[in-house]
Parts: sequence; structure tokens; C-alpha cells
Amino acid sequence: MANTNDETRLIVRLRSESNDNSVQFSPLSKSWNPSELKDISSLAKWSLSSNKEAFGVDRLHDGNLDTYWQSDGPQPHYINMYFHKCWAIAQVSVYLDFKQDESYTPRQIALRVGNRVQDLYQISQLELNEPSGWIDILVSDPDKPPIKAFMLQLLVLSNHQGGKDTHVRQVKIMQHKHDGSIEHQS
Repeated sequence: MANTNDETRLIVRLRSESNDNSVQFSPLSKSWNPSELKDISSLAKWSLSSNKEAFGVDRLHDGNLDTYWQSDGPQPHYINMYFHKCWAIAQVSVYLDFKQDESYTPRQIALRVGNRVQDLYQISQLELNEPSGWIDILVSDPDKPPIKAFMLQLLVLSNHQGGKDTHVRQVKIMQHKHDGSIEHQS
């Protein structure tokens, strides 16, 4: 696995709430300090829209940047992440590599949060240009109360060069270490 200091990181924050309950999009003014985040990916149950045999959900959180999930069906492709309790989510980090995956690389992705599939709401949509590295999608602003959810859904809406199936190399669900809701793990 590559050293974090050598990786390209794109940080995106696209959600802010207004008084009329509409969602507005704005650039990130402050990001999370990586040393204050904890990876809670292992606490989630994961499911996929589809996958090629031997390129399944286990590839998304195995810690190896050389492995990947490959979809096998019509777009949009999605990754569902479910929790047994409501968690405060700081960010979702996604590793993509256009240099290796070319037309399999997502070009447009979206992130949804909620309690279950029926009430998910979209908090961000990104247009990516040949990404190679980690993309940190902020769910909660460091200066505001955290967004809590039982479920997250990462959607791949389109790929580069008109590609049909997609490759996603890693996904991490991150929580702030000091938000008071982390369970003891041994």
C-alpha cells in the first residue's frame, strides 16, 4: 500500500443547509485532520449493484490498492454500506486510479445518506477528471454538528471514455475519533 504522503488527495465538501431546508453546494472551507479520524468500514455490512466473479465487495476494503471491485451490469452502479446503529460520519474516502483503469474509472459519482434505501438523500455529486488517488468526500463539516446515518450509498453514474462497467479500488468510511459514539473494539 502506498504511503499517504505520496498519494494525491482530493477533498470535496458539497453540502450546506440553508434555512429553507434546501441543499446548496459550496467548496470546502475546512477539512478534517486525518489523525483525528477513525476508519469504521469494518462495522458496516456491504452490498453491491453487481460484480464480476472474484471482483466483489471484499476487494473494496481489503487495504490493497492493487485490488478492485468490478461491476457487471447496467449503470448506475452502487455500493451500499449499512450499519446496525446510527453513526456520525465525517467523510467517505474513495481510491480511484485512471492510470490503471482507464474507461473503467468513474467520471461522475454521488453519495447518499439516510436510514434505509427508501429515504436516502443525495449530499454530493462529483465530476472527476482522470482521478488517481484518494478522494475524500466530506459528509460532515468539522465546524458543525455531524450528519448521522444508518446507511450510505456511493453511486457511479458514469465512467471515463463512455465505459460501461466500473473499477473502485478502495472505500473507507471515516468517523471523528472524539465524537463520543465509537464502540470499544478489541
